[in-house]
Amino acid sequence: MTPSRLPRRAVLAILVVTGALATIAGCGGDDEAGGGGTEVTTGPAPAELDAEITTVGSSLRIAWRVTNTADGDLVVFDDRRPDEAPGSERTGAFVTAGQDDATVEVARRLFPVPDDLEGVQAYGVTASLLPAGATAEGREMVLLPLDYAPAASEGGGEPLPDRPDRVVFCVGVAPAEDFPASTSPGVPEDYRFARHSAANVDRQTLLCSEPFDLPAG
Repeated sequence: MTPSRLPRRAVLAILVVTGALATIAGCGGDDEAGGGGTEVTTGPAPAELDAEITTVGSSLRIAWRVTNTADGDLVVFDDRRPDEAPGSERTGAFVTAGQDDATVEVARRLFPVPDDLEGVQAYGVTASLLPAGATAEGREMVLLPLDYAPAASEGGGEPLPDRPDRVVFCVGVAPAEDFPASTSPGVPEDYRFARHSAANVDRQTLLCSEPFDLPAG
């Protein structure tokens, strides 16, 4: 790895506007690879994301933190199992095309998968409760070179660019009242499951990091 491709800290704190349901372009400051601004999908849940992306051997390592800046409780679509130890490094994040033809998105989020689609790889994700003012953290490991890992063949994320240069990490959050805990017998307390669907994506706020330059080769 040459000096120009050394790992770089990619950190973005995004303040999301309550109730907005549109895509806006936000200025992310100067980017060493010329990436410039970051596309941010706004939604009904104000929150902030800090993400640090590095390369370790033949993998990406992503450490992220989401802070609930809303007045009420949120959920984070982290797909964490109830028996999973907090702070453990995880695999299995979705890997799809980003907002341009050179960017890959690694994400913990919901996708607009059609309700009647058969053969879905992931029908939904679990969601962790994030009280007002609280912070949730996660650590991800993704092998290089990046492989396409969508939520579904349709609506689950587009295939990767032929020659990706950058990667962003994104995480979805939403108002907790839109995704209540299960009341089924035998289900762990406060366990929440969210299906991939267009309706649920409308309730989601998507927070994304600044682009991180992928290593050459």
